Amino acid sequence: MTTTPHEDLVFQSGRRPAGAGVFVQQLYVLLAERPDGLERQEIDTTLRDGWRATDAYRRYELGRTQKTPPYDSEQFKERARHVYTSEKLRGMVKAGFARLEDGRYYVGARVPRVSTPCPARRRHLVAFDAGMRELERQRNEDFVRREHVKSELLLGLNDRAVKGKARKLIQLAHDYLSGR
Repeated sequence: MTTTPHEDLVFQSGRRPAGAGVFVQQLYVLLAERPDGLERQEIDTTLRDGWRATDAYRRYELGRTQKTPPYDSEQFKERARHVYTSEKLRGMVKAGFARLEDGRYYVGARVPRVSTPCPARRRHLVAFDAGMRELERQRNEDFVRREHVKSELLLGLNDRAVKGKARKLIQLAHDYLSGR
């Protein structure tokens, strides 16, 4: 199979895995954190930082018209984010994950389902738990922080200039973090 150099950068619509996507989960968590609801502008402002959904830009590019601003402009990115978020919010309202009342979005009556690995079957869907996602994020941050410290300790152990008690302390800390 031959691939073109930038084939991975082209938006390819197709069947996606069952369950709510990452962006829908992010929107649901955002709505769950604010029981008083959010206006559309508040959602856009909150989601603007850390935006990485380049598929939204590529999808918006497919519908390009003469009035569409250039791809690399800030106006293009703003419009693409707005269109993508609007589509997802409409889908969430339609599915019952969110509700729209007087211009404010609230958590809906239904909880999105997310795909999870299962030993009996390859995957199955379970109800999404916003608190569990936060706990998982915290665990991942702790793991990354621990691995970073272990790599720094390993650099100290590989340094031949470190000897004696300092080396023993570094070895002890590394063994502790490694679970030995």
